[in-house]
Amino acid sequence: MKDKNRKHIVVYWFFMAVLFVFLLFSQQIVASIMQGSLSTSKYGFEATFEILWAGLVLLVVLFFKNKYIFTQKKLGFRESFLYIMPEVILSCFFLLVGISGIYENGTPVDIFAIINLALYCLFVGIVEEFLCRGWLLNEFLERYSKNKKEILLSIFFSSVIFGIVHFINIGDTQNFAETLVQVMNATAGGIFLSFVYYQTKNIWVVVFSHALWDFSLFLGDANSLGDCLAGVPTQFGVVVDVIRGLVLIFSYLLFSYWLYRQTDLYPEEIKNRKDSLIWTGIGLYLFALLILSVPEQGGVCPNYSYQSLEKDYQVTYYHQDVYHLQDAPLSLQLEDNGRVLLKSTVGEEYVYLTNKGEDCYQYLFVENDNYFTILIQTRYNSFYYGTYQKKSHYDLEALQKIRDSLVLEVVPEISSFGVLKIQGDHYSYPMIETSLGKILYFDKKGQLYMNP
Repeated sequence: MKDKNRKHIVVYWFFMAVLFVFLLFSQQIVASIMQGSLSTSKYGFEATFEILWAGLVLLVVLFFKNKYIFTQKKLGFRESFLYIMPEVILSCFFLLVGISGIYENGTPVDIFAIINLALYCLFVGIVEEFLCRGWLLNEFLERYSKNKKEILLSIFFSSVIFGIVHFINIGDTQNFAETLVQVMNATAGGIFLSFVYYQTKNIWVVVFSHALWDFSLFLGDANSLGDCLAGVPTQFGVVVDVIRGLVLIFSYLLFSYWLYRQTDLYPEEIKNRKDSLIWTGIGLYLFALLILSVPEQGGVCPNYSYQSLEKDYQVTYYHQDVYHLQDAPLSLQLEDNGRVLLKSTVGEEYVYLTNKGEDCYQYLFVENDNYFTILIQTRYNSFYYGTYQKKSHYDLEALQKIRDSLVLEVVPEISSFGVLKIQGDHYSYPMIETSLGKILYFDKKGQLYMNP
């Protein structure tokens, strides 16, 4: 019997040649777009790192002979979608919040940053789910799954490991209490996703759920220049974040119990559906978000606006060890202890502009007639700045006022400090360039702008 799908080999050759050329050109176009996106917009470094990390995870999975996770499916994606609905509903809520945050200021949307964020979250989902559910959970289940107790312990212990690794986030911008809640949060979320994976044996549905959750949380920050979670959080902000985290933990445990009641961990068990648990958990968390929502959760967000430089401009970079002001007895220098010293060159008065342990990477004096601006970059891409009037004499009180009035800002990956000169304007604008090539500058009133 003649195969109806069989074509003449010449016709098939022509079809495959056209398809091959189309795919080749498509690949070049996509590669060109992604190269520009990853190298010039926010989350580019993070996305690149996760893509490379995903390749290493693939090797780990193959090395431990767990390649079956690519093909094993107890349920298809559509059938499995029901089990991730609790997290999908919460994610959609945060997506709406993020979208409203992007458009509330009327600033241009950085579509490449959103693409980078989507890639980053997708590959975070792939990396963490393939490692923690596809590999780690399966390793436990293959060794300990003879009864219900061992299955539950396998789910619990693999999720605890997933949670514990989040301790690496502890640092200057996140204290122990916040990190501990994050660890507990990740553990509870891991238990939920482990039940989903055990019930569906579909790794891609948990990857999707994980990626969508992360994307919804970070979307509102994708269009901003800096990371609004950076900086030193306020005490009230810490309390709010901890309470939210505890509510989310409780919600995840409710979701997990709901799913447990529907999962045949042991054939003899009789399950009763308790769908009300889903809505109870979602309702509790959304209620907590509403009553605990505050304009700022703490941290430092860069206060800047977009303003295009329509005229020709020139940028000059400076690299000096000591700066001396003209027509003013002041000097700015970096000490061996990593702190920046502001000193009167007439007398012995001086103050440190940075705190102990707050290492300085670069600093700058910018002079404009009778005024000068100080820029100091510290670690974690934060910087201090302030503009002051020149004086003929500086006593200790005057130096302390300069120190106390410096403003802290946070921007991503500062590359250089310098001065920006606009054609037809004699003013020297203090300028910051990021590693992504973004130029920020201060106007004559000290307002921070970015040239989009």
